[in-house]
Amino acid sequence: MGAEQSTDNASLYSEEEEELPHQSLMDKIKQKTMHRRQSRSSTKKKTGLFGKSKSSETNSKPTFCITPRHSLSEKSLQESVPSKSSGETITPPLSIKEKKFDLLLDSAPKGHEYVSSQEVVLDLYLRPSSEQDRRMERDRQQRLHYLLKLIWKGIYSADLKDPSVIVNWCCGVGLWNLEMAALFPNTKIIGVDFKEATFQNSHYSLPNMEFRYAVIRDNITGLESFESNSVDFFIMRDCWLINAPMYKWDNVFREAYRILKPGGFIEVEEHNLEVVSQGESTDILYAYFQRFFDEVQVERDLATKLGSHIENAGFEQVQQRSIVIPVGEWSKTECLKEIGFLARDLTERRIRGLRKWVCEVNGITVNQFDAVANNLMDVEVNQNPSYIDWNSYVGKKPGNAPSQPQRNRSSSHPTFLETVYTGSKKGKF
Repeated sequence: MGAEQSTDNASLYSEEEEELPHQSLMDKIKQKTMHRRQSRSSTKKKTGLFGKSKSSETNSKPTFCITPRHSLSEKSLQESVPSKSSGETITPPLSIKEKKFDLLLDSAPKGHEYVSSQEVVLDLYLRPSSEQDRRMERDRQQRLHYLLKLIWKGIYSADLKDPSVIVNWCCGVGLWNLEMAALFPNTKIIGVDFKEATFQNSHYSLPNMEFRYAVIRDNITGLESFESNSVDFFIMRDCWLINAPMYKWDNVFREAYRILKPGGFIEVEEHNLEVVSQGESTDILYAYFQRFFDEVQVERDLATKLGSHIENAGFEQVQQRSIVIPVGEWSKTECLKEIGFLARDLTERRIRGLRKWVCEVNGITVNQFDAVANNLMDVEVNQNPSYIDWNSYVGKKPGNAPSQPQRNRSSSHPTFLETVYTGSKKGKF
């Protein structure tokens, strides 16, 4: 099924180069980033290379479990999980050792330039020199769509009844939009994203599909053009990079609340940025990426925190579903083996896609990075059973609710400067 989908969608992309009229935006982003770098450089505390060390903790998550909701059945996935009678032994979740990287301190880059998530996103989508990277990102989204459809047993979880307008924020190439447009032919499916990230060069579409191009940055979400109380369903998936730092999540949730009709649904699907595994290469790559995440203001465990942010935006009946999936083909069960293959492939693609920036932040060469990444992905994820977890949230806008949510006075949201300069930096692997 996965191979068929890849074949079907391969023809949807054009190899033509796009025009990129965004150099002035790049210059503005660069100037703003340089100002922030200078400010951060003068205020940054002297700490270890990878921030504060954290005490040992034990991962108590169940292995390959799913919390059922609506018609999605727990049994459907658990049937594929090997039992004792199947003869396969499942290694329990690995204890997460205290991470100490004193041996890497000497490799800390001296006086390197700070980078931001906005720069990384622009590099992926807007610069002409990264067309190959953008094409690889589109292929990654194709595989991610199939993986999420496989593990969630569908492409949405909200209880939809005859929606008239659906919005997919940061829709990417629009595979989810295309499938939803076929499922709901009388519903307008609107995708919002950078022009360069979307289906703009596709020769195939459906009449009820629409794309709204936006340059998403700072406090601009691209949702400002939507009327209040005009949307039935709002969804966003795999948006951890575009929404760094955390205050951007709150901006999007507030705008989603505004444009949704009373009784409308929001759905968020996100994964934690931590592959649980063991091995020397795992530790080293963790250190490299921890420094990168610190630079772009990303928290590795953000996926487990989004529920409270959705509630603070005004949504009610927020329900969370979590699932732990294997990374690598170490399982003997066919369903989990397929999931593990896709998860490993997607993890490696993300690692390779961010390689340039991780090397820059850590002051290492591409060859040094590749040597570690190759050993991790080719050897360690299979020798030491590895896994990653995904989280899905569904919330509902209250009936007869105002367009703008009431501020939760009991919750103290950090300001922009507090987030940039004093945000907590947590991580586990």
